[in-house]
Amino acid sequence: MLERRDQISEVFREIVREELDSKFREFAGQLQGRIAAQESVTNEALLSQDEAAAYFAVTKATIIRWQTSGLIKVHHKGKRAYYLKSELLDSLRGRRSKK
Repeated sequence: MLERRDQISEVFREIVREELDSKFREFAGQLQGRIAAQESVTNEALLSQDEAAAYFAVTKATIIRWQTSGLIKVHHKGKRAYYLKSELLDSLRGRRSKK
């Protein structure tokens, strides 16, 4: 009877190990994807609000209005707002093609 209980216990432990290993691998894959996405953002130069306004020859208020309306995507570092140049161009190209 004791031997049977030990066998069941060992089978249960193995099932738990396999399940935990599977979940860990799944989580690790998701984490690697998030890290890769974050690295792609940090490898590209960020423009400040003033730089974005100067690049597009608009006022800072216009950049903020575009941001507030959801036209452009903002990235925050602390309290400061930054924009990826590629995302700005993509957003504005998309807007222009809808007209």
